Amino acid sequence: MGGVLIVTWLGGGATQPAIGLGRELSARGHRVRVLAPARFAGRIAASGCEHAAHPAAAEFDAGHGRAMEDQSPFVAATFFGPWLAGALAGQAAVFRPDVVVVDYLLRSAVCEAEAQRIPLVLLMHTAYRFHASAAGDPDAPWGWRWQYRLVNQRRAASGLPPLPAGPEPMSVALARRADRALVTVPAAFDGWPEPPANVVHVGPVAEEAAVAPWVPPWPSGDERPLVVVTLGTTYMHQEGVLRRALGALDGLGVRVLVLTGLELDPAEVPAGLGVRVESYLPHAAVLPHAALVVSHGGRGRCWRPSRRGCPACVFPSAATRPTTRPRPPGRARPARCRATPPAASCGPPSPRPSRRRCCGTAPGAWPALWPPAAGHQPQPTRSRRWPGAPGGTRP
Repeated sequence: MGGVLIVTWLGGGATQPAIGLGRELSARGHRVRVLAPARFAGRIAASGCEHAAHPAAAEFDAGHGRAMEDQSPFVAATFFGPWLAGALAGQAAVFRPDVVVVDYLLRSAVCEAEAQRIPLVLLMHTAYRFHASAAGDPDAPWGWRWQYRLVNQRRAASGLPPLPAGPEPMSVALARRADRALVTVPAAFDGWPEPPANVVHVGPVAEEAAVAPWVPPWPSGDERPLVVVTLGTTYMHQEGVLRRALGALDGLGVRVLVLTGLELDPAEVPAGLGVRVESYLPHAAVLPHAALVVSHGGRGRCWRPSRRGCPACVFPSAATRPTTRPRPPGRARPARCRATPPAASCGPPSPRPSRRRCCGTAPGAWPALWPPAAGHQPQPTRSRRWPGAPGGTRP
């Protein structure tokens, strides 16, 4: 048959570039099949690709915990276990692809593609700082030696020789063995000191080629600035941050659009006057209307506002530590909202508020954000732990 097989998983920053790459290849006349969770079947079909579902065991079940960090064994099995390796082997037998594109975090699928002797492309959707750390106990879960042990177990099961454990991080070692590694972060923002020759920085890959214009649900004459609040595609216990952000925006004379993502039902978000809540809208359609984006600092939530020249206010979550967010060389880090209010507050946002102003709020708005709700634990600003893997390092 021939064609391209793309293997992805339920990762907020992972799925969009995988589907977007499939769309680009399909538009160029290639037959593309995407091995992905069942929930993405419609989006994959809309991209012009075929969908192949994950095995039932590999489908995320929110009944065992709505957030990925609630299901650390499931995440480990997805990355290192036999589920997706077996699914890739099955697709290789039936679909007989000419090339396989695998998300670089899906270690077992990467090993199986090598065992199948199919030309292999890794899709790397994070900055180098994310996967280059060797901090923490190397033998603890998600430590670098722990990862090598699991990968070498899978390689042995696939009839492959073991990889020497270190000194390179696992992601770099696997990228070096692939035929190509596509990095969806521009090279100037990545900071990879000496990438192998097969690594290509292609930059952001959008899922949609073009989107229909978005018509704001407010009256056409409403010229209040629009604030878009979007805290991730996947669920990360973001209700508290949403509640406090909406409380801070209340009374500032702005319109608010909240995008909840896959697992958080819009009905769970209290929508006050001037607030519209949706599970998903394409950012490319919404951002031209936005004066400010409030986000968790995910890859797409950083790139898209910056490309539009739209200010952004970031609340780093467990899945988006500063080490994952790209930063241009020679420039200061983006401003972050901290755990204490600023010394001086700013007035209501203008139609295009400045970067300094977007991290402040109007007088009287801080009580909604400060003090934190009872039981709230502020997120540390410099952590190298992988979500769902206490004590471990990033893979």
